Amino acid sequence: MVFSVKLLEQQKSLKENEKPKVKPSTKLIAAELGGIAEIRFTVTGKPEPVISWLKNGHQILPDSRHETISEGNQFILRIRNLESTDSGNYFLEAVNNAGSTKETVTLNISENIHGGEKKLPKFIKLPVSIQCTLGQNAKFECSKFECEFEGEPQPSTNWFLDSKKLQSGNGIDIISTSNSTQLFISKVEEKHLGEYLCTVRNVYGEDLATAVLFLEGMNFLETG
Repeated sequence: MVFSVKLLEQQKSLKENEKPKVKPSTKLIAAELGGIAEIRFTVTGKPEPVISWLKNGHQILPDSRHETISEGNQFILRIRNLESTDSGNYFLEAVNNAGSTKETVTLNISENIHGGEKKLPKFIKLPVSIQCTLGQNAKFECSKFECEFEGEPQPSTNWFLDSKKLQSGNGIDIISTSNSTQLFISKVEEKHLGEYLCTVRNVYGEDLATAVLFLEGMNFLETG
């Protein structure tokens, strides 16, 4: 009787499991020598799958040029200082006890896919740390008047709070132009306190800038 109950529980558990699903953000990526490439996949499954990055049948492990990142169900392989040998097919394999799934993305490397001027992203005016009280409006502002960046081709921008990527919504507004970005908090709560990181990135590299939002009378170090 006990054996039958255990068997039924195992069968029920197996039915609830889901084989991994792997979806690339794009199947083909073009990048330039010396630049940066990011290969992104969305992975789902139950239980949570174990993932592996592969190229030419060999597993890719983190090193000075290869960085593996996970953000929820998003998995990213970032390759820096691209070389011609980095061209090829990259696989992400996801495995759990319900099965395995593998998908591929092709990375093509060329000398100059954009043409024209090449320029590393660079902040030329930086955001400034500010103090506030709870409930107060707060702004980290990067505009042509206070904080700007440059780069060719045009850099992409991202904001993070304590390593969590931020998006507009829930009291936060992010407005970006070709050479500026602004993050606005409509009403400061305790969850908004901490160190904000802004990144600007193109195929040639990235630049970082940080600023701290802290309560009046609080030392920067106390925000962590």
